[in-house]
Formats: sequence, C-alpha cells, structure tokens
Amino acid sequence: MIMQNKINKFIVSLIASSGMFLLCNSLLASDVDEDGMDDRWEEQYGLVVGQDDSLDDNDNDDLANIDEYINLTLPNISDSDRDGVSDNDEIKHNLSPTIARYHVSTGSFHSCALYDSGVSCWGSNNLGQLNLPNLSNPIQVAAGLGFTCVIDNSKVKCWGSNRYGQLDVPKLSHPRSIAVGGGTVCTIDTGEVKCWGNNSDGLLNVPPLSNPRKISIGELHACAISDEGVSCWGLENNDYSDPFANRDRGQMNVPVLESPTQLVTSFFNTCVIDNSEVICWGSNLLGELEIPTLMNPQQIVAGRSHLCALDEVGVFCWGGDNQHGELDVPPLDNPKYISAGFQNSCAIDDAGVVCWGANDEGVTLIPDKLTFFSDFDGDGITDQEELKNGTNWLSFNKDDSSKHSTLFGALDYSILVVCFIMLSIRRYISLLINVAPNKRV
Repeated sequence: MIMQNKINKFIVSLIASSGMFLLCNSLLASDVDEDGMDDRWEEQYGLVVGQDDSLDDNDNDDLANIDEYINLTLPNISDSDRDGVSDNDEIKHNLSPTIARYHVSTGSFHSCALYDSGVSCWGSNNLGQLNLPNLSNPIQVAAGLGFTCVIDNSKVKCWGSNRYGQLDVPKLSHPRSIAVGGGTVCTIDTGEVKCWGNNSDGLLNVPPLSNPRKISIGELHACAISDEGVSCWGLENNDYSDPFANRDRGQMNVPVLESPTQLVTSFFNTCVIDNSEVICWGSNLLGELEIPTLMNPQQIVAGRSHLCALDEVGVFCWGGDNQHGELDVPPLDNPKYISAGFQNSCAIDDAGVVCWGANDEGVTLIPDKLTFFSDFDGDGITDQEELKNGTNWLSFNKDDSSKHSTLFGALDYSILVVCFIMLSIRRYISLLINVAPNKRV
C-alpha cells in the first residue's frame, strides 16, 4: 500500500508538471474501476461503477464514454447541445459540442444573438453593452445587466458596464462556456470554475468542484453541475434592509437528484432537467414551482421570476406576474432555442429570433438583418432547412475531413492521450507489485 501511494503521487506529479493537473487529477480520484472516469460522474449518467466501460459508446455518437467525460458532453445523449449535430461531428469540425451554434441571450434590458454573420445585440445601449468589439470566431454570447460577454477564439471578451469589475477578465487557459448574472461572470476553464465581478453575496466564493460542466448565475446565488451533483453558493449578504427582505427562499436547498443535465437560476429559484423532468426549488410566491406538464424537456431558462421550457411540443412559460406578457408565448414554428431575461423571453425558430414580454429600451425589437441560413457543408441546402428536415448540416465524411479544422477537439484528445498514458503507467506498475510483491520495483 505504501508503494502504491508513492506511485500515485509520482503519477500526479508527472501530470502536474505537464500543466494538466486540474483535468487529470479528477481521473485519478474516486475511480474504483480505474477506467479514467470519476465514479460520481458514472453514477449520474447510468454507467457501471466497478466495471471498465470507458470505451463503450452508450449514445452511439462515435464518442467513447471517456471521450464524453473529457469533452464535458453527455454520455447518454448524442447531441449534448441539441443543435442537430452529434457531439463527435462538432468536435471534428472545430465546433463546440456543448454550446448550440445558433443561440440568443436575453439580459435585463438588451439581448444578443449568435447568427450567421457573428454576434448582434439590440435594446438599451446606455452603458455601451451594444458596442461590440472586433470578433473573429465567436462561439457563445451572454447578455447580463448592462454588459455583454463572448467566447471568441478561446478567449473571453466583455464590454459595457464595469461597475463590479465584470470586464476585468482574469487569465484563462481554455474557457469552455460562460455564464453571467447581474454583475458577475463565470467560466468553466480547464476543469475549474472561475468567477469575477460582483461578490456582494459571495458569488465569487466557488466551492471545490470536480469536473464542472454546467454553471448558472442568479442575482443572489449561483449553481453548477459537477461530479458532486448540483452545488450552489452565494446568499452571503446579511443586509436585510434591501428590497429583498426575505432573500433566502430555499433556492440553494438542492433536492435529491439522479442525473441532472441542464441548470438555471433566477432571483429566488433553481431548476434542473433531471431524467427528462423539470425540477425546481425555492420560492413559489408567483407559481414558480407549478411546473406545467412537459414532454421530454430539452431546455429550461429563467428570468427574474418567470421560467420557460422547450419540449417536444413547443415552448411553455410559468411563474411571474405576467404584467408584461412574459408568459404569453407567441406562435412559434419549430422552436430550437430559448432564453429568458428580466421580464421578457426570446426563442429561435424557423423564422429567426422571436421575442415577447417587456419591451423596455426596445429589447424585443429584433434587428431585421439576423439570418440563420448559412450552408456549412456546401450541399446547397441551408443549415436551417437541414435542421428542420432532421439531416446533418455538417454532412461529415472521411473524404472531406481535411476541409475543416479540428482544433477544438485537438487539445482534449491530447489531454486524453496523456492521461491514459499516466493511468497505464500506474496500472502497469501496480500489476508488477501485485504479481511480485516481494520483488523491488
């Protein structure tokens, strides 16, 4: 046992010296079957703890379970971001498998969308939140309270209000996704959640998380999905003289969950999609916990006090006082993505972006230049039509793979290879010890 502990420390030191400790450390911990995947992650997604199933492909997307673990994708859903293309195809084409290619983000008084030509924002510009910097390859946009952030060329860029230092982006290595709140920004970067900006409620005091893969920031608290399950933090400001006299409404009291895949936070609520069911906790003052009947919900979003979900039937909203019509979902043609802001919501359907609810500062007045009809694979059929028809808008095949960059997955696969080498060394030396316990190694 002493020799085994020394070997483990040696392997970890090698990984640390290679600059990948944060990612590979989780592969060496809580892994009784030594298959490279944390036991808690395997339990969450129905894999077998105690059996090496790292090379199995449970969702038939040509990504082994260990690949899914490294890339933060779901081992039981072939299209983790539900944008119509499998995780494996997106990785091979230098696209994010966890962020939908087309999406809209609704802030407090402005909204933004990622569309064919890049990023477009509309609504209030009182703090410069619509003044986009030069962007070359944006993959995600997030609208907050008077500011906007994007991931562009593996860097996080923010502009607009800097009241809480939310524009002061720290040094990052490989940001995977971003989340914004009232004045706080968080990113998942190289296996770690990093936050900056407003810390009045302790939103920057992130607890230890193993392999975080989803994060959401509310006004008073934040939550993440990791190998520990759903973890929440915040609500540290005890000044009850503010307008939110009863600030703790149970939004951090996480119930027992089995396999959470999506996560959102509002002022006083937290919701997840767990085993194809929406589960919410916290305040029910405005009916936030009165979830409508949903059929295979795919996405859930939260505004100030209203929530919306996208399922196989369409979009449904509940909670809130509906004073501004935030619950009155207009007719939508094959909706694919939704977002909720302060008292308004938006969706992307076959016609483009559609918004409803409060129209303060023109936040629901969508620019007419937005298009979602590019032809990524050059087959003469727009991506939008291929999504509608259920065909692959990448049309990936081995013969034309050289036409597209694979840099997105390159880092992950190199990490995977090194981690496997480290684990193999550990297993090999362990085998020698077990076979010849009396011999010196």
